[in-house]
Amino acid sequence: MTDKIETLNKRLKELAENIKSFKENGISEEILEAWLCHKLKMSLSNVRKFMKCYEEFYDNLLKGQILESLED
Repeated sequence: MTDKIETLNKRLKELAENIKSFKENGISEEILEAWLCHKLKMSLSNVRKFMKCYEEFYDNLLKGQILESLED
């Protein structure tokens, strides 16, 4: 079971790095969505839901880190 978790963690990390790279290099949202459809083997509507959740997660994570640093 831990092998599956480690594999999933590795794949999610790689995916997050690739998405970050796409955005940093100014690649359009449509190309990113098409790449994710291919990479994840998901429909466009599911990829858009995924991206929304991904962005909300990192926004909340960033806000939490900012609040922690302000408290210190």
